[in-house]
Amino acid sequence: MLNYQDQDSQQTLREGLEEYYAAFPNLDRFEEKDDRIIAKAFMGHDVVHVITGMDISAESEVILDTWQFWATYPGQDFWDSWRVTKEIFSDEEFSQRIKDIITTSTPLEWLQWTVKCFIPCCQAILLALKMNHKWHTYNFAEYWDLPLSNLRQKYNIKVMQYLVELIADFKMRLLNKLNFLRYLKAD
Repeated sequence: MLNYQDQDSQQTLREGLEEYYAAFPNLDRFEEKDDRIIAKAFMGHDVVHVITGMDISAESEVILDTWQFWATYPGQDFWDSWRVTKEIFSDEEFSQRIKDIITTSTPLEWLQWTVKCFIPCCQAILLALKMNHKWHTYNFAEYWDLPLSNLRQKYNIKVMQYLVELIADFKMRLLNKLNFLRYLKAD
């Protein structure tokens, strides 16, 4: 487990983001002073990974995006998100990345993702609804030097990495049941 994934981490938001980038060096890294909408969006998304203690697995992304939808301000963040989406899809490189993610999965894989992520996503929604305040996806500069534990306490944000483990546990139990049924059928 990384330090930023500890509910009571004393790292600042800035230190947590540094650890996150160090742990996942293949991520595009944007600087705080980069004013491009794409940079603002990706850094905001990465900060949400840190504040919720999530890694970058596909399961984490599904849960995180669900949480982010329910846990952030609709108004300005919504319009920022809309502008970001338009810019991403107008940028050939980023547009291709998203298209690759969408088109590399079959309909059956999408169905499997829906089934295995349903309960953890519902839990992420409940955690988002229990927050004391909505999180600003793009307006977090004032929090750079505050400890993660203080921010999580202020907003009532819970580290959600355990939800990814629920998915892994569900997948393992399902595979065991399928193997058991195959064993029974073979006899």
